[in-house]
Amino acid sequence: MTFGFKQFQTGHCYSYLLWDLNNKESVVIDPNIELMDEYRFFLADNKLRVKTAIDTHFHSDHLSATHIMKAEYGSSIAMSENTGSKRVDVKLKEGSKIRVGDISLEVLFTPGHAGDAICLRLVHHQSECIFTGCTLLIGAVGRVGLPGSDCGDFFKSLRRLEGLKDDTIIFPGRDPFGRLFTVLKKERNDNTEFNCESVERFTEIKSNQTVGTVTEEINRCFDYNRSASPSSFGDGIHRASVLTKSIKSDNSNFSCIGVTKYLKILESNSSDNSTLFLDVREQEEFNEARIPRHVNIALSNLAFSLNQIQEAKKVFILCLTERRSSLATRTLNYIGIKDVVLVNGGFRAWTQAGFPTVKAL
Repeated sequence: MTFGFKQFQTGHCYSYLLWDLNNKESVVIDPNIELMDEYRFFLADNKLRVKTAIDTHFHSDHLSATHIMKAEYGSSIAMSENTGSKRVDVKLKEGSKIRVGDISLEVLFTPGHAGDAICLRLVHHQSECIFTGCTLLIGAVGRVGLPGSDCGDFFKSLRRLEGLKDDTIIFPGRDPFGRLFTVLKKERNDNTEFNCESVERFTEIKSNQTVGTVTEEINRCFDYNRSASPSSFGDGIHRASVLTKSIKSDNSNFSCIGVTKYLKILESNSSDNSTLFLDVREQEEFNEARIPRHVNIALSNLAFSLNQIQEAKKVFILCLTERRSSLATRTLNYIGIKDVVLVNGGFRAWTQAGFPTVKAL
C-alpha cells in the first residue's frame, strides 16, 4: 500500500486513521475519547502528525475527541456544513476534498440517520473504499428516531451509495458483531434495509424497529459533542460509548482447528499453493517469530488484500491468541469467502506446544 491505514475499535464503535507515507501527515475519522491513549501511542510510534480530524455526523453513541486532537496535535476539525457542532473549523460541502499528502477523501452528503451525516470516499489505484459512519452499516443501516433523522432523506442517501462499484469496501462507524468491513455487492444483495424498493417500505421497516427513546444520557452526549471545548460529561455517566456494549462474539459459527491438527496439515500440504496460511498480527510481531509457510497481512490491511485472499481455495487464520483472527474470520465469512478456518489459540498455543517457528526475513 502507498498510504498508511489503521482501524481502531472500542465496543461497537470504529475509528480510522489514514496517513501519507512520505510526509507523515494524517487524517483521523470519527475519533473517540475512549481511544485517545491508543491514538497517542500509535501517532508517536509512527511519528505522525494529525492534519484533520473529521466527524461523519453528530454522534449520539460516543464522545467525539476532535477537540482533543486539535488541542494536542493542532489539527483542524471538519464536519458537514449542516452540523450543529460548535467546534468545527472546516465546514464541508458536497464534493469537498480533504487532502493529506497523496490521499484525497471526497465528501458525500448522506443525511438520514443524522441531518449532518456525510460519507467519505477514497479512490485509490489499489482499491476504492468509503467510510460511511452510521449511514450504511454491515447488514443494516443506521437508526432513526434521533434529532435530525429523516426516513425520506435516508432512503435517497442510500440510493446514492447503491451506485458505487460492487467491490467498493465499506468501512462503517460501528458493528455490534465485530465485523470489520463489508463490500457493496454483499450489502446490495443481502442487506434488506439498504436494498429496500421504496421509501414507503423503508419508512415502514424503520418505524417498526425498537430503538428506544432519546434518553438523558444521549442528550448529554449530544451536548458534549456540540460544545467547542467540553470540560466533562457529567457525574455518574460513563465518559464514552453511551449506546455501545461489548461485541457479541460467538465462534461457534466458525470452522476451527487445534494446533496439533494444524501442524499435520502444514506438513502434509507442503507443496499445495492453493491454501493460504494467514497471520494477521502486526508486521513487527510477525518479523520477530512466525510459523513456517505463513503470509502476513496485518488485520488493518485485510480489506485491501481481498484479491489475494479470494484466490485461495482455503484460508487458515491465526494471530497471537484468537482476538484478531476471530474478527478476521467473522468478517471474511460474512462477505462470502468460503473455507475460512480459525486456528484455536493462535501463535501462543503453537509455541506453547513446542512446534517450530522461524524469524521472518
